[in-house]
Amino acid sequence: MKNVVFDEQASKNMHILSKTMYIITKIMTILCYIGLAFIILGLIIVPIILGHIDTKNNTFKVADKEYSYTFADDKLTIYDGTKEIASEKMDLNVDLNKIISEHPSSYYIGVTETVFVMGTISIIIVILFLKHLAKIFKNIGNDDTPFTEENILHLRKMALFLIISVCFSVVGNFIFELIAGFDVDLHLNFTDIIYILIILCLSYVFSYGLKLEKPKKSVNKK
Repeated sequence: MKNVVFDEQASKNMHILSKTMYIITKIMTILCYIGLAFIILGLIIVPIILGHIDTKNNTFKVADKEYSYTFADDKLTIYDGTKEIASEKMDLNVDLNKIISEHPSSYYIGVTETVFVMGTISIIIVILFLKHLAKIFKNIGNDDTPFTEENILHLRKMALFLIISVCFSVVGNFIFELIAGFDVDLHLNFTDIIYILIILCLSYVFSYGLKLEKPKKSVNKK
């Protein structure tokens, strides 16, 4: 009897944990949608703003208001008169002053639009990844066992989206450097490859668990 009570309690705990993780995953998905909305908004608004910016002698104008900037030691600082209003450390491996002075506003629009498009695609990949993760937690919360063909399929699709993410990161960085005209020292993240291998291993573990579950179900039916 103690074994049965333990099994029921373990199953109950699994369902509670799975439903909690399902809620957390859905919240993360909603936050991604909010982030996606802001990126799309930036995709529309930023070109309009940059189209009205005139750069000259370390100054630029926005809506007829003039600001100045300095770029030293990989740090960009923007001033309103003598007051510092923004500062950002930028590891670009490039002379930003030279880039700003040598390129028209259309160049900045092209670079920023590329960043926004890449960000949009990246978030969409994350949303699709979270979608399958949420379905796994939902299925585990509703079923007696996590070892189902549907969960195995979700795991393999999650691994696929991670592979797409890694490939897109490499291709996207190459395209950005091609458009921007300088090296931003971006590299392949091997941590993502480890995650892909872990998820693929989990899918095979689930597949093995499913094979072990089938004989038990056949005995129970008899």
